Amino acid sequence: MSGNRLAGVRTARAFVVVVLGVMVALPAAAQMGYKADPQGKDELWDVTSKMDIPGMPMAMPARTNRVCVEKGNDAATIPKNEGCTVVDTKRVGNRFTYKMQCKNAKNDYTATGESTTGPNGYQGRMHMAGKMEGEQMEMSLDYSGTRVGNCTSTAKQDVAAAKAQGEKGVADTCNGGIERLMWQMFEPKELCAAKREAFCAAVAKAGVSMQDPAQYTAMTGRNTDVRTSFAKCGQDFAATTGAACTRATGAGNWNFVGSGHCDDVVRSEGAMRCAGRGGRPEPALYPLCSRYVTITRGAAAGASSAPSGMPPANPAPPPAQDPVQQGIDKMKKLLPF
Repeated sequence: MSGNRLAGVRTARAFVVVVLGVMVALPAAAQMGYKADPQGKDELWDVTSKMDIPGMPMAMPARTNRVCVEKGNDAATIPKNEGCTVVDTKRVGNRFTYKMQCKNAKNDYTATGESTTGPNGYQGRMHMAGKMEGEQMEMSLDYSGTRVGNCTSTAKQDVAAAKAQGEKGVADTCNGGIERLMWQMFEPKELCAAKREAFCAAVAKAGVSMQDPAQYTAMTGRNTDVRTSFAKCGQDFAATTGAACTRATGAGNWNFVGSGHCDDVVRSEGAMRCAGRGGRPEPALYPLCSRYVTITRGAAAGASSAPSGMPPANPAPPPAQDPVQQGIDKMKKLLPF
């Protein structure tokens, strides 16, 4: 496929994406609910739209949607796409004109249009030009509306419900980030940046609660980078860790002391309780003594250098014995000399 033909195919695909997006969203009220109530105060319309793309060989079929429009709301009849904002409107007699700016990650285009009302409905045309789906494009949209009855629009309620649901989702997400002290969610321009103050208040509170070894273990289990959260909020993580280690030492919680958080304590306590002691240490001291051997003599030497009587963390298997030597040993036991 030639370069020009390939570029044409990409442009055609981009046209189709934009066209479908605009036609599905025509008008905005089509995405909202309504009750087909003959006594309703709003108006039920059949809206038909057809796209005209200069230089495009494929024809887009016309499409009709039934929509409920608030009576007297001209803006509700304006075709809209994602990321579009109406920036200007004007009505003179039965002629209504408007302008939109449409901008998001892939689009940056301007749309201008007008519609004219008559005894049986309305008809209009909108022209779009600019970058669409990453391509420079130009297209027009013809549309018309025919009133078919009355209805009760639930557009405002639907928008309010969707907004409330979205806000609740964001709030739940941010509260979860606060609970787990996930600093990444509270950086500038991130989802929960507005709740940074609440996040740092939670970090300060954790600086106290994590002085309890159980709370410390629980939090570091949920968030392995909690140290950075403390730093982001100006809290002293080392002081909190030291307090937890001191409390664990006083309670004889050697599992916590030997967990890798309290190596300064391990060096001092290990020197007194583990180094050079004869006999087997108390089982409760195994985590302390194992960690002491690891950080003072190296993990490789840990098994051979463990305190007397203490089972090594990874005991080496006994060496295999030569079968001939086994036979000699048995003979020695049988002979009287």
